[in-house]
Amino acid sequence: MGAAAAKGTLDGARLREMDVEEALAALMTLPGVGPFSAGLILVRGASHPDVFPTAEPRLHAAMRGAYGRPEAPVDELAAIAEAWRPYRSWVSVLFRAAAGSSPELLAAPGA
Repeated sequence: MGAAAAKGTLDGARLREMDVEEALAALMTLPGVGPFSAGLILVRGASHPDVFPTAEPRLHAAMRGAYGRPEAPVDELAAIAEAWRPYRSWVSVLFRAAAGSSPELLAAPGA
């Protein structure tokens, strides 16, 4: 990771300027970085404001509960998150934080 940082691969401004999919793909070329880690690096490390994490199961569970769609696949959740543009990262972080402090958000309404 140190070599990648020294080469500028982890530069936040550079990552924010890239297309989200391109930035995630570039991050996943680093040893030990998969979809979940790449999303965290882009959202939290590079402070990209508009990324919907597709590999964040707790976020997805919280959304399923909040939107009353217990079986919704990730692509449906991503479509819902389109309404959050241009701040999908921040809404995702808030959903995830709320689910961590309020586990009932992880259950569908009426469940």
